[in-house]
Amino acid sequence: MAAEWHRLGETYYRRTRLYELPWPSERLEQALVAASSDGGLLAMARDPRQLVALGEAGAIEPQIHVYTGAGQLLETLPLDTSSQLVALGFSWRDDLVTVMDDGHVRVCSLLVPCPRGDAVRQPATPSSHYVPLSLGIEAADTGVAAALVCADRVWALLRSGAIVEAPLPTSPSTDSIWTQKTRAEPPRVHAPLAVPPSPRRLVAWAPARPAGLLLATEQRVWALDARGYRELPHTDGPYSAVRPSPNGQLLALLASHEVRVVRADGTQLRAWDVRQSEAYQRARPMPRVPELLDETAMPSVAHERGGLGGTGLCAIEWCGDNVVALAWPGEVLLLGPYDEPVHLAVHGVPFLYSDAAGVRIVDAHAHDHVARVASSTAHALRAGSTHVAALLVEAARIAPTECARAYEAVRAMGADLALAVETCLDAASHEWDTDTQRPLLQAALFGQTWLDAPDPARLVQVSRTLRVLHAVRAPTVGVPASYDEDAVGVWLYRLAARAQHGRAVAICEALHLKADAVLLHWARVYMARIRATDDDESVAQTIIARFQRARTLRYADIAMTAWQAGRPRVATRLLEHELRAVDQVPLLLQMHEHRPALARAVESGDTDLVYHVLFTLQRHLSRAAFLDVVQTADVRDTEWDTHTVGLRPSARPAYVALAAHLLETYAREQDEGLLRDYYFQDDRHSDLALQCVAQAYAVPASERGEALRRAQQHFGDDRACASEARLTGEACALLAVQTTLAAELAALGVRPTPGVVGRSLYDTIALCVAHGLPRRAERLQHEFRVPDARYFAIQMRALIAQGDLAALWRVATQRRPPGGYEPVVSALLHAGHVEEACRYVAKGASDKASRTRILALLDRCTDAAVRERLQAALS
Repeated sequence: MAAEWHRLGETYYRRTRLYELPWPSERLEQALVAASSDGGLLAMARDPRQLVALGEAGAIEPQIHVYTGAGQLLETLPLDTSSQLVALGFSWRDDLVTVMDDGHVRVCSLLVPCPRGDAVRQPATPSSHYVPLSLGIEAADTGVAAALVCADRVWALLRSGAIVEAPLPTSPSTDSIWTQKTRAEPPRVHAPLAVPPSPRRLVAWAPARPAGLLLATEQRVWALDARGYRELPHTDGPYSAVRPSPNGQLLALLASHEVRVVRADGTQLRAWDVRQSEAYQRARPMPRVPELLDETAMPSVAHERGGLGGTGLCAIEWCGDNVVALAWPGEVLLLGPYDEPVHLAVHGVPFLYSDAAGVRIVDAHAHDHVARVASSTAHALRAGSTHVAALLVEAARIAPTECARAYEAVRAMGADLALAVETCLDAASHEWDTDTQRPLLQAALFGQTWLDAPDPARLVQVSRTLRVLHAVRAPTVGVPASYDEDAVGVWLYRLAARAQHGRAVAICEALHLKADAVLLHWARVYMARIRATDDDESVAQTIIARFQRARTLRYADIAMTAWQAGRPRVATRLLEHELRAVDQVPLLLQMHEHRPALARAVESGDTDLVYHVLFTLQRHLSRAAFLDVVQTADVRDTEWDTHTVGLRPSARPAYVALAAHLLETYAREQDEGLLRDYYFQDDRHSDLALQCVAQAYAVPASERGEALRRAQQHFGDDRACASEARLTGEACALLAVQTTLAAELAALGVRPTPGVVGRSLYDTIALCVAHGLPRRAERLQHEFRVPDARYFAIQMRALIAQGDLAALWRVATQRRPPGGYEPVVSALLHAGHVEEACRYVAKGASDKASRTRILALLDRCTDAAVRERLQAALS
């Protein structure tokens, strides 16, 4: 590529020929032209304000032609004939944005067919789709007079004078460049600018950073941002054009026939009369650019000198932060702060647009870039340079033939050799042509061989990045990207957006990066392009094969795309290769594949994920269906219906048991109703009965009967719990007896504490004995089969506690106690009834078994006086 160096003051500016354009466009002044931020896309449509000869039928077709930066036709989009195109431009994601006069906005994604089943996106062509937006009701009612398309928003001037600010669906500050959104924030309407003599006399406007707008009226310049209108200290109008510098510190104003460069505070740095230029004298008649809201003007009428303000200028843009580029038909001038301008010849009327480094010039034949020569490039390549980088380049050039001279040159650099190497690397990164990059990289490599501690990492990184840049800049791609090591992800997206997925994957492999985002983009495009008749298995195999070649393991996102496109079997096949359960399970839930989702969740070992599945199923399924999924999720291959859409879960009962155990643990702590239903559906009658027993003893004793009867019924349904059923039945019967007993005692005026209901069987018998109800006590003994020894012990303790020793003597002497008299003696001694104990000792003296036990009791007695009295009674 040819490059021209031009000196402007103390600096140099270089014009680099990027591409020779093969497109058929000869007259750019009759078209609306827009360029993407890096110049990789050019969009062109006929300007509806320009008159076209009747014979030029192709020129009046309502179409937008999109070209690459190298002039290759990429896409042709039809326009809606019911409205008029006002403006077009590109978002930061290279989506084409068109604004119509009826307030409709389209954000078009190129070379990406419309996804199936998407209710928001609409097909623009068979290979592209768009997202429709609206500028609001007022824009539809009054109409749009002019519009500006910025990277993340659209500014629209309505015919009423109001200005609408409409954000685009994605924003570079919050979203990844791979993000696809269909909804944007609602547009914001700014009231008309009220300035005398008329609020409608808006002459020019331009976007200002970061998210503002500059407006020029007849005498003033205004700034519009989120805080509203703000007047700037520039009052020497009228102004025909206003352009802020990329850093926002300077303004370029066209006032009458004078170009002024001023600071934001109003200080003027330079004023240059355009009539001094030969280009002004040679300017041919051309339409005059009308005011923004001047609907009476005829822009198609050619004046003596038309353009901006009658100066013949067709464009004003900044080239960097200090130089203004002025475009006339056939010529572009670079106007610096102090020196004479630089003249650059072009073909016809050029189209200018600024970027971060300089200005790009597009004319009928070529695509050029003009930028300030980097200091490293000037040091290394400028003729006559004595910088150590230039000496290193020369030494590397002569090294193959004059080794001694090259060695002396390198030795003379001394400590500056490392600086020379770094300067050569930086200069190589700013070069476009490989013929210029190669000697700079060779010089850096040559210099590193003489360093004491060479570090090749920087050289390798620059070389790799330049290789990627060459792939991106190739004419078949047409993205004139600048060197930026942090912009590799953006370059990959640019390649993917131009259907260069194979090249993007190769770049990822060369730079050791993951190609997941590129492959996902390719898969989405592929899913949108396949026909409805294509076999699902072949589609899935194609995607899997491409992913496996790139060694990626992320299948969940494209499986979601397949599911949304109405391809559930494709989604199923892809999910079989997804290894991350946290990505796989949510999609299975959305696909209503409940059992596979639960199986994969438990296989992952993540209890949080298992609980997520359980809670999701509980919300969306009936109780019976939910419990059925939990209990029968382990479907064997032999039982699997081949016509069912979904994954075949692993046949591992332990996994299902884990899910059931987690559900049971949660239900036991938080939801007793769920636990009861779970036990019932799983035929776990004993567990269900135990739950009823626990519920019975959690309520007052008077309310336990119903729960215990349910427990008895559930125990009875389990053959292995016959004894538990009998015992539960006895508990129910005891509650009934206690209820009757409580009523009887209440009739007698006895209210024991604690109450009667809820006592144990033995306490109930003791209560009957203590209150003189022996027949009731005997009935309880016979009904609940209490042994005689136990019954006598209960009677004895109850009578001793009551102090009724006479009744105790009658019971004990009526017939021999089952355990002899020793237990009676022991109980009386503990109660302090020594004399009464002596009576029973004398009574048991004649009973051999009782005598032996009483003697043993005497041996254990520690009180000598009591022991003597008992021995006397025994004698």
